[in-house]
Amino acid sequence: DKGNGFFSSSSRPPQQNPPWQKHMAAFKSMLAAALMLSLATLALAKPPYLMVSYGICEDVEGMETISDEGVCQEAGIAIFGDAEKAFRAGQPTGGYRDLNGRPRGCSFAYGDDNISGDMLLFSVAPGDCGTYKLFGCICGSRSAPAATPAPSVEMTPVALGRAGDFVILSKSGITTVPPSVITGDIACSPIAGTAMTGFSFTADASNKFSTSAQLTGQAYAASFAAPTPATLTTAVLDMGIAYTDASQRVTTSPANLNINAGAISGLTFTPGVYKWDSAITFGGDIYIKGNRDSLFIFQTVSNIVAGTAAKVLLVDDGSGNGWPLAANIVWVSAGFLDVGTTAHVEGVFLMKTHAAFKTGSSLNGRVLVQTACTLDSTTIERPYT
Repeated sequence: DKGNGFFSSSSRPPQQNPPWQKHMAAFKSMLAAALMLSLATLALAKPPYLMVSYGICEDVEGMETISDEGVCQEAGIAIFGDAEKAFRAGQPTGGYRDLNGRPRGCSFAYGDDNISGDMLLFSVAPGDCGTYKLFGCICGSRSAPAATPAPSVEMTPVALGRAGDFVILSKSGITTVPPSVITGDIACSPIAGTAMTGFSFTADASNKFSTSAQLTGQAYAASFAAPTPATLTTAVLDMGIAYTDASQRVTTSPANLNINAGAISGLTFTPGVYKWDSAITFGGDIYIKGNRDSLFIFQTVSNIVAGTAAKVLLVDDGSGNGWPLAANIVWVSAGFLDVGTTAHVEGVFLMKTHAAFKTGSSLNGRVLVQTACTLDSTTIERPYT
């Protein structure tokens, strides 16, 4: 009794001969013929493409349930709840259970073809769209062919190469208004060491590097003794490669494009690639949520501006795998970076032009710029890896 297989034992129709039962054999033949016809004409037919079968459609990979708008929007009704009432009245009641009491089916509102799931009860009521008789199920595409899903994007770290040896790397110079506090090495190339000002450097006897009271680390320039120039040439080349790599990464979700037109104050970001066709600005705090393995890339064709006292805050995602690492957060900009007074930012900044850190600002990360970098009593910490 396949027809009764659509209902739970507690909600079967009364055991009388319903009007449709005597037509069941003919109906099955009709379904079989419809299936063969659908398959034979699928390539030539216009949407919707229908494949009809008797019974319950389960685990139909790549298929979606639909209603046929071509014949009175032939009713596809998924029944959850009072199956007998639904059978008699021909109205969806919100649920469906099989004979074993297991819930099956999908959510569906009559006249709406934006439905989900892989099981749909199918009714035929030609000429009378208000009367639904349940006979079988229908599986197929929607009334328009489904778009090919975008391939998953695998996140891999942006390789910095030798550029990752420095917390500041600049092609045009580095200037500080003391006292800045910098933990890590800094460098400029191809410009000479005279473009690094405000540090009161002391040259090492080898002339391969210099030191400063503002620097826990060493300073390097293209004008210093070998092998420093060659090392910095490689570092600058690697900075350019990293910039190109980061700027060409594909967003990991369509939702990650142009969020809030670049005004991101108060927002929380989870791992992924984000892109803006405008400047990225935040006058208030933003939150980067993940763990020590999470990767983030923020792209913009314009500038990155952190307002006065704004902060980038790292948030543990509760996975037990620690906090996000600044080394795994990459900002790539075709413009400049402006970090406001007392503002704090996190991550690796790959800038096409310059970076300016205003009074009392701070960075946990790296700033790798293709022009100049200016500091004003700024604190920069090398990121943990």
